[in-house]
Amino acid sequence: MERPLHDEELRYDLTTLIKRQRLRWSIRQALDRTKQGATLDETTGAYTWEFLSQHLGGLIGAAHTWEKHLTLVFFSVPGIVEVREQFGDEAGVHLTRQLAQWITTLVRAEDLTAHYGEHDFCVSLPDTPLHEAGVVMNRIAGILSYTDFAVPEVYQPVTVEVEVGMAELEPHDTAESLIARARENLD
Repeated sequence: MERPLHDEELRYDLTTLIKRQRLRWSIRQALDRTKQGATLDETTGAYTWEFLSQHLGGLIGAAHTWEKHLTLVFFSVPGIVEVREQFGDEAGVHLTRQLAQWITTLVRAEDLTAHYGEHDFCVSLPDTPLHEAGVVMNRIAGILSYTDFAVPEVYQPVTVEVEVGMAELEPHDTAESLIARARENLD
């Protein structure tokens, strides 16, 4: 926005931002209603890995057709295993569920979060170039790494370290090759 600010321009810009955010929340609520049966990971409340793998086919097709970006981000949290070993399965499951909720909340409505294995999560970022995904990835990893999680029957704050990896769709990629590249880039 240019300065000096005019009341009408400011009101228009704020109204537009509010409408856009309300639309994103409506989209998120509609997507959340699709999490049923085979699409819902019961442990985390996120999408299942199988659903995201199938959904990637459509995202890849759309990205190629419309010449858009698509980036896949992996978050690996090995500390979940340590919490499970030290405090039991219930504590590990609770921490895994919290992490999935945080990741899902920190991405846009059109981004899908899936649980991938015991301590890994994957997020598809449609229409997002690699450098922008890096900003998202670092923001989320930073927030998770500096958060003290509360786990029932664990009488101390639980902190985790987050490993991240990402890959952007290339012209001849399949869902499998994109996934493999993103996982290879975990650090």
